[in-house]
Amino acid sequence: MDGVVSELTITPVSGGLSLSGEIDGRTAPELKASVTRYLTSSSELRLDMANVTFMDSSGLRVLLAARMTARDDGGDLVLSNLSTAVVRVLRLSKLDGEFEVVDEPGDHPPSA
Repeated sequence: MDGVVSELTITPVSGGLSLSGEIDGRTAPELKASVTRYLTSSSELRLDMANVTFMDSSGLRVLLAARMTARDDGGDLVLSNLSTAVVRVLRLSKLDGEFEVVDEPGDHPPSA
């Protein structure tokens, strides 16, 4: 083991889930399981990503799968309050226009 520990906190909020921490190969399975559980009872999912400090392609894969599942059920995946880390991955992968994104300033403190 290399001693690197990734942490992701997933908190249920009205209309979806709030994410805090890192989304990578170590935490993506936990996110996938939480998203899958949520989408079994609702076809609409909002992910508040204001406090995501890191995301790699593993996280992107979970987002794409969640969007597909929600749309297959007549709903959608909405990303809100994107952190710089999330914006960076979406832009690098040229997927920044593929998701519905909303900014909800009341949900997180303004960045300095």
